[in-house]
Amino acid sequence: MPHRLVILGRSDDTTRALYHRLGSRFDVPLVILEEKVPARVVFRRRCRNLGLVPAIGQALFVLLAQPALARVARGRIETLKRACDLPDHPLPPERVHHTTSVNDPSVPARVREAGATHVIVNGTRLLSRATLEAIDVPIINLHLGWNPRYRGGNGAYWALAEGDPEHAGVTVHLIDEGIDTGGVLARARIAPTHDDSFATYPWLQLAAGIDALTTLLQQGTLPAPLDTSSEPSGMWYHPTLWGYLGRRVRLGVK
Repeated sequence: MPHRLVILGRSDDTTRALYHRLGSRFDVPLVILEEKVPARVVFRRRCRNLGLVPAIGQALFVLLAQPALARVARGRIETLKRACDLPDHPLPPERVHHTTSVNDPSVPARVREAGATHVIVNGTRLLSRATLEAIDVPIINLHLGWNPRYRGGNGAYWALAEGDPEHAGVTVHLIDEGIDTGGVLARARIAPTHDDSFATYPWLQLAAGIDALTTLLQQGTLPAPLDTSSEPSGMWYHPTLWGYLGRRVRLGVK
């Protein structure tokens, strides 16, 4: 049976690149785009989970450093898009469905109507138990980190900042109710150069992740998950502004 993929993603250039790359190999009849989680909601959650000072530091990084890094890296990002075949031109409107949340009750129905054999997730909020139970095909996440060591966010940056470049990579995994805790199907390493930074690592990871995912899907049947029970597991977030600057000065990690 030919694969029919439905993408659940955020409305950004990475989801567009994912669609166009997968669409060159497989039938992708539907892309469901969810609205971004409001920044104030994220901030409150970080305050609750990490404390006020780290949450403020992370917010300052997102507001001040991240846009500056993206501006500086604009040329490098365009080079990577071309070199890695990651076109980000607009999605065909007839294949796009917008929703406030991937956990909206309409989403599983849309997936069924599209005749999906697999659901591919890119950068959405956590899927609820109800959503997971209502979708009866494999749900696969492209996680920009090496699971289970670098669950959460910004996995390649943290691997480099921790002096652990061999685990700077991407994971293709099944989704469960946890944060990047589902069964690992494949992992791939990236090799950043001096030209890369926090703003470009995700593009290297996306390219490697799509290649790994494509290989898995072309095999026909998904393999059994890897046994990662003996590996360390960690949860990571954004760096604080002062933490990022300190590591950049001391370690040269951009």
